Amino acid sequence: MASFAVSDTTNKILRNFAGVSNSILLVEGQVQKTVASGKSVLAIAELPEAWPKETGIYDLGMFLGTLSSFKQPGIEFDDDAMVISQGRSRVRYRYSDPSTILTAPNKSLKTDNPAVEFTLNEETLTRLKKQCSLLQLESVTFSVEDGKVLVRAADPKNPASHAFEHEVEDETITLHDEDYSESRTFKTEYLGMLMDGSYRVSLSDWPYGYFQHEAEPVSYFIVAQS
Repeated sequence: MASFAVSDTTNKILRNFAGVSNSILLVEGQVQKTVASGKSVLAIAELPEAWPKETGIYDLGMFLGTLSSFKQPGIEFDDDAMVISQGRSRVRYRYSDPSTILTAPNKSLKTDNPAVEFTLNEETLTRLKKQCSLLQLESVTFSVEDGKVLVRAADPKNPASHAFEHEVEDETITLHDEDYSESRTFKTEYLGMLMDGSYRVSLSDWPYGYFQHEAEPVSYFIVAQS
């Protein structure tokens, strides 16, 4: 097998995945998944290059740090380890047993026929994350009413808490169900797992929200709070 090179896009995605779960089972092919502890966040990406061999990685941060210690590393896949090398230097990075890794489910989740779609742009997402951190806000609610979408971050345990609000731009909202008037609340820590950038967000009667990155080949299913 020829030496495999991890592209900048794949490296960026895997670094984000490490923030969702620090262990991962990479499967053969382009489509990769990871799931957070508690299975409240499922991230899916289509890598620009196909991963050549099923690979269990228990500490994804350590693996990516090892890669970054080389300028232009190549990877060869032996039976029991990846050989990461450049020039006369190499590291044998052993595979982890898949049974030690929390793997993403194989079933497909619905994304078709959403009740509403809207854009959460990069500037707003960055501001939302910052304000949630500064004001120690634990949850974010997306409220849909009369074709409008309001994003509100607050502490649900304290009605008198600080709050951050953002009215989603009307031109980005597509209401597929005229009668849809609902709210979906997500833990701030889960939204914090989103890669920086702009997202097309889909909501419906699903128990989750679907967040699709508009520039990178990655998307997230985030379970809503009951």
